[in-house]
Amino acid sequence: YRLIAKQLARVRRAWKRTAVLSGMAIVIVEALGIPLVAFLIDVLFRPGKAGRIAILAVGCLAVLCFAAKHVVAPMLRRIPDKQLALYVEEHSSEFEGALLAATEFGPEALPDDLDYPMVQSILREAELRAKKFDVRSAVDLSRLRKYGALAALVCLLYAGIGVLFPEPVARHAKRILVPWEEEVTPGPAEEAEPAIPPLEFTLSHGNTKLLRGTSFALEATLSRTPAGPVNFHLRPVGAKAAETKWQVVPMERVEKL
Repeated sequence: YRLIAKQLARVRRAWKRTAVLSGMAIVIVEALGIPLVAFLIDVLFRPGKAGRIAILAVGCLAVLCFAAKHVVAPMLRRIPDKQLALYVEEHSSEFEGALLAATEFGPEALPDDLDYPMVQSILREAELRAKKFDVRSAVDLSRLRKYGALAALVCLLYAGIGVLFPEPVARHAKRILVPWEEEVTPGPAEEAEPAIPPLEFTLSHGNTKLLRGTSFALEATLSRTPAGPVNFHLRPVGAKAAETKWQVVPMERVEKL
């Protein structure tokens, strides 16, 4: 019976693995449905900070409950050999009742029992059939495929909504996922002040040296309309320039195309 129990353990692991994967797909579908409900509540009712925190707490608690029900519970579930044998017999016709009879009489069979030879014969028959048995034939994958495809479809739906409406989705997602942060209400767009260009100076003789006493013209293009008179401050360059006072020359406005 030890060899038969080993095969049943393989079936037990495969069944739990499939159940856990199916449960994870169910949790993904249900967990993705919670934000959709939260989005609708936020759009329709615009709850405050306390309301958004409550929505987030309820959503997290619901996801934990779903995970405990669909993932943790199947993983920790105890499945006796008799139940496994019945499950295998229902999904496979290879044993023809030998596996179920082996789990019923095999563990308690003693050499002193009158029916011990018959039990040994049943165990041998079940062992021979178990060696040729494919564990995958006893695992139903239809539930995993169905919920896995549904989870992928919901993920694609969320991705499509995010691509089509990035700004509203990002705003409401931040309100729901980070409810404790204060929301900054966008104000009216402020008109940007025009950049002030620098002053432009033009000498009549260009960039050159002038003899002392030579007259020249200096043009300054202002960056904006002046509010008062415009003066040009200058002082000569030389060894005693620091001791020389600044000279102020009033500038006259000229018309120029």
